[in-house]
Amino acid sequence: MIEPINIFKYLKQNDKIMREEYKPFILIFNFLIIPALFSLFFTLLLIDSTFKVIIDSSIPFFSIIVGFLINVLILLINTKKITKKEMESLSKNEATFEKKKEQLRRSLSYAVLTNIFFGFFLILIILFYPVLKFDIDFFKPIILFVFGYFIISLTNILLKFGVYIMSRFEK
Repeated sequence: MIEPINIFKYLKQNDKIMREEYKPFILIFNFLIIPALFSLFFTLLLIDSTFKVIIDSSIPFFSIIVGFLINVLILLINTKKITKKEMESLSKNEATFEKKKEQLRRSLSYAVLTNIFFGFFLILIILFYPVLKFDIDFFKPIILFVFGYFIISLTNILLKFGVYIMSRFEK
């Protein structure tokens, strides 16, 4: 029987994997400093009219990418997991390979899930910033920061997904 997914339990379990996978400096540099520098650079560089055109035309891009990521997440969740009984029957090298593959699947699932949340957040900000009638100077750095984070995270997901797909065909 299919049961609902408890996302908070899933995030809690995979937060540990994310901390193990990245050193704190690399994590902070990749997901905070680079998007902040990206945001600062383009906040100063782009004029408001150019920024509005770029943002308005990026809504379909983010919507398509988030839809793709939802499909990838469903694919990862529905992947057959190896049972403990099957794991015991494997040799030590095969068991280690299967454990690494499972860790990669969980890490990839976590990255996809967080990127989906950031994508939804970005789409909502882009859609509602004209309605809220805030000054564009208030939203510009926030949108650009989330945009930078989203792109870096998407690149990370694509790299991991390639490794995961290749590991599925190896034994």
